[in-house]
Amino acid sequence: NVGCLKDWIGRFEQWMRDEQTRGNITESDRLEILELNRRWQANRDPINNGSVKRELTERLRRIVAD
Repeated sequence: NVGCLKDWIGRFEQWMRDEQTRGNITESDRLEILELNRRWQANRDPINNGSVKRELTERLRRIVAD
């Protein structure tokens, strides 16, 4: 029960929307996760942007673990 509902491989945005549809995250959660992902994609430096990476990773772990 993880991943996109319709596509075997989907975009990150679709995955987050599907997690919201499943009731695993709220709309607010989805928007926050998308913003974290946007910030991480813009700067993938784990030293200078490590806090964003850690927060994004933790939020995704909670989705998968639940």
